[in-house]
Amino acid sequence: MSITNFSQGSIGWKFQTFRRDILTGFLDDLVEHKGTGFSNNECDEVKKILEKLTNYYTAVPLKNIWKHYNKFSKIYSEWNKHIGNHDTAKKNRDSNLLKLRKIRYKIGKKSRKIGRIVDTEADLKFIDAQYEAMNNLVKAFPEIFKNLSKALVKILTKLDKLNSAY
Repeated sequence: MSITNFSQGSIGWKFQTFRRDILTGFLDDLVEHKGTGFSNNECDEVKKILEKLTNYYTAVPLKNIWKHYNKFSKIYSEWNKHIGNHDTAKKNRDSNLLKLRKIRYKIGKKSRKIGRIVDTEADLKFIDAQYEAMNNLVKAFPEIFKNLSKALVKILTKLDKLNSAY
């Protein structure tokens, strides 16, 4: 029996929702842009945000989950490294997208295993910083990160409703 609190609005719920909905929204946006990739400016901003996520995870005792986020960041860089819309570039982006999906799966698997640690030891500021970082990415490039934006709006709306109920 698990004593982990994943009720809506809890720290554990926010943690699980991030990897389940936010990372999925991010990957959906990569799918929509796999034909061309991103400009250097856009790519640099994404890398900066992903590196911040890695930093956030090094600050909490979460059984080295930060290593998965670090790998996710590095594979993303490879995803966008292939310039152009020629077949080779598209194949390379497809290959790296598959790797990103596998890492997101590993993050999910690890997240479920460490749920109790997150719920009891993670700082709410750490959890909120993840959402803020991804929200900054949406604000910087709203025309690119439409799926990420939808995921954030859905979650933040749900949190607003929960907070106004109290």
